[in-house]
Amino acid sequence: MEIIKVLNLIKTYENRLILNKLSLSLEENKTSVIVGPSGSGKTTLLRLIAGFEKPDSGEIYINQKKVNSPKILVPPRKRGISMVFQSLALWPHMTVKEHLAFVLKAKKILKKNIPEKINKISGLVGLKDHLKKYPSQLSGGEKQRVAVARALVLEDPILLLDEPLSHIHPKLKKDILNLIKELKSELNLTLLYVTHHLNEALFIGDKLFFIDEGKLTIEGDSRDMVNDPRYKNFFIDVI
Repeated sequence: MEIIKVLNLIKTYENRLILNKLSLSLEENKTSVIVGPSGSGKTTLLRLIAGFEKPDSGEIYINQKKVNSPKILVPPRKRGISMVFQSLALWPHMTVKEHLAFVLKAKKILKKNIPEKINKISGLVGLKDHLKKYPSQLSGGEKQRVAVARALVLEDPILLLDEPLSHIHPKLKKDILNLIKELKSELNLTLLYVTHHLNEALFIGDKLFFIDEGKLTIEGDSRDMVNDPRYKNFFIDVI
């Protein structure tokens, strides 16, 4: 079932065309991966879907409901979407527990329900023993888990991840990817994952979308594409 659909999205910054009539559809409970070089429009697409920015033109549908128009922009908190940012954006003055509590309070979750939600998500991501620690006391992998937990604790059905492994040591990347796959299955999530690393895309993705210069160039099932000789040279270029 289609859960996200974008049609003819156009977005410009300072007269530079970032997305050029881009259209794609994402299936519910699948992991879709946007692959492309730096500056191709990947992050911009995520921010438009999440509602952090407004397209110049085009349409975005979430669960078959239009969330943008020339006069209306449905805010992120009402789209059923959470996002893990590339920068992680952890606050140095907050403990892990305070990070999780902050977003729950911002969403006006009842105070009595907050401890249970924090306990649940911290257990799933392996942070129960780190709730009283500050970011400066955490490893790179643990910081990444905090960013993921902060998004998941809101229990939105759609999770967007913008190059979440860009600051992770290479030896930890597979662990984080496995964690994301496990959480997707455990929580029945739909994932949209952005990367410019093909190995990440093939490891985690059900479907791949290749974007270059703001346009969708190739899309397909990840298993079919990696075994199709027509795409062999393209994959080599991406790597």
